[in-house]
Amino acid sequence: MSPTGNNFPSGHNNLRFEEVSHCHCRVLEALHQTSFAKPWTADAFEQLLSHPGTIGWIAIQPKVQPLGMIVIRRVEDEAEILTFCVDPEYRRRNIATRMINHGLSVCRKMGSEKMFLEVAEDNRAALDLYCGCGFKIVGKRAGYYRSPGKLAKAALIMERKF
Repeated sequence: MSPTGNNFPSGHNNLRFEEVSHCHCRVLEALHQTSFAKPWTADAFEQLLSHPGTIGWIAIQPKVQPLGMIVIRRVEDEAEILTFCVDPEYRRRNIATRMINHGLSVCRKMGSEKMFLEVAEDNRAALDLYCGCGFKIVGKRAGYYRSPGKLAKAALIMERKF
C-alpha cells in the first residue's frame, strides 16, 4: 500500500494511456462525474467522439480503475482540450501533467502547431497545472461559466505553441 492508503504505486511506472473509442463512453461519463458539477453523459461523449478530429485517452494503471481522461479536438494545425480530469482520489500525483504532455506530444506529431483550452478564472489548481505545462493566457470570455444562484465566472483562454 502507498502512504495514502491505496494500492497506487508511488512511481507510476505502469501508467499507460489507452486511446478512447465509442466503447469507453460510460467510463468517460463516470470519470467526468468525479470532477464536474454538470458532468457530460455517455451519450454526449458518444456524439463528441463521432466528430472527425476528436481524440482522447484514459489514464490507466494495472489493478486500479481508470484514473483520468482527456478529450481533444484537432482541426488542421490547431488542437483544443475539450475536457480533462483526474479522479480526485488520484490527484497531486503527476498524472494530470503526464496526460497533458501525452496529448501535446501526439497532437504535435499529427501536425498541430498549437493547443488551446478554457478554464474558469478561479480554478487555481488547474491554472497552475496548465501554466506548468507551458500554456499562456491569451484571452478571456466574461460570464462563460454559469451556475444557478451564483455569479457567472469568466473563462480564461489559454494557448500552448509547439
